[in-house]
Amino acid sequence: MSERSADTMAAVLVVLGLVCGVVALVFRPFLFGALGTLLVMIAMIATPRQRGLVGIAMLVVGVGFLVGASIASGTGRALY
Repeated sequence: MSERSADTMAAVLVVLGLVCGVVALVFRPFLFGALGTLLVMIAMIATPRQRGLVGIAMLVVGVGFLVGASIASGTGRALY
């Protein structure tokens, strides 16, 4: 795989991970939080050039998971 295609694939995976992090905030945080973390970790392994984007994505996924899980645990169900 060429370096350019690896960067593109990593960027797509990071964006999908970001989407999972936002979805984890309101809908099934344990499923989408784990999926988002997995996608971002794969992107991190694929290319080291996307470090800044990967760091932001991990932060969004982590916060989305923690807040979503706290709401789901506190109320007995997720927001949606």
